[in-house]
Amino acid sequence: MNRLWQEHLDAAFPAGLRGAEPAGIDVVLLDATAAGCVSTWLSDGGALDNVAWLWRV
Repeated sequence: MNRLWQEHLDAAFPAGLRGAEPAGIDVVLLDATAAGCVSTWLSDGGALDNVAWLWRV
């Protein structure tokens, strides 16, 4: 997972997706949200317990 994460961090965001909003979802925001979850998961040793409240929203 660490290798894949580093590859993601090293990659440029695809220029063609900047500003794209398929089905009304901002792709940049989607990427940032997913990246935050992965970063938290890696930092917490593979746990997302401290963000469990997100699933109740």
